[in-house]
Amino acid sequence: MNKSVKILSIISIILSLIGVLLATAILTFLWEPINVLLNSPEVIAKATPIIPRGNMVYILGCVIISLVLLASYKSRKFIVIEILSIVFLSFLLPCLTYRLELNQTMLVGHTMGSNSIAILGTANSIMAIPVGFVNLSVALSLITSGIRIIEKVFSNKKIPINVLSIISVIISAISFLISIAVLTIFWEPMVSLYVSSVDIINYRPILPIGSVLYIVACLIISIILVISKKSNGSFAIEIITMSLLGFGVPVLMWILNLVQQFNVNAIGVSAVTEFLISNKVLVSSIGIMKLSSAICLVVCGMRIAYKNNYKKTMQ
Repeated sequence: MNKSVKILSIISIILSLIGVLLATAILTFLWEPINVLLNSPEVIAKATPIIPRGNMVYILGCVIISLVLLASYKSRKFIVIEILSIVFLSFLLPCLTYRLELNQTMLVGHTMGSNSIAILGTANSIMAIPVGFVNLSVALSLITSGIRIIEKVFSNKKIPINVLSIISVIISAISFLISIAVLTIFWEPMVSLYVSSVDIINYRPILPIGSVLYIVACLIISIILVISKKSNGSFAIEIITMSLLGFGVPVLMWILNLVQQFNVNAIGVSAVTEFLISNKVLVSSIGIMKLSSAICLVVCGMRIAYKNNYKKTMQ
């Protein structure tokens, strides 16, 4: 499957580079037009954008990893590159991104005021466009890593596939429970991490519809992937799963959050801040769910390679 892996790796690099170009454009000459389109308050649209450090590190990190995977696609050595790529893309890089976003939001929220946190939050929201392209690149990188692992080591073994499938369900269930907790009993202490305004802390969260849908959808998909583990037939389940996790669900989440933010923007800066904080308290849950989603994508790549080898053996 070397040819397929090479093609997927090239597409992955192209998508990640598109993400870099879009991020640069959004933080320069496209900032004001996009904010006008989103109906953002003038104090945000006319402001100088605050560069979201977390998202920028994430985008550049993903570009580097996709380049490494393409450069090593012919390698028949042990699966060190594949394992490191999966670990970086599914855990280390998202954790670093989350930490940088958290630190920057806390610093801005406690030292620069609610207007600045609204500007930073808006920048992070708009950066969902280039990050979306990068996430597609990440999905392809995870899938190719899964294919390469099975091709190199576990061509006739299904145990690692089943184990990873179960782990993804456990992680997604944890994410779902955390999301419920932070929007209810832990709301006030979580908001206090980001802002010191008593008015915002005492508000009830504005439920981010897109983020909640993403968490629920990923949980359901991970469960379906486990239930279908005995299938050795077509690649339909894997293709549908990859399409949903790599594109469909993230895009739907972005669209719903964008529509909701458009409506919130019409209310005023305080509502914008409240909505952005509501999204922020879900960052940990979404981060954990993205780990589950990443494992599911690796599993899909493994299952495609395993089924391909199984069909060759049966012929």
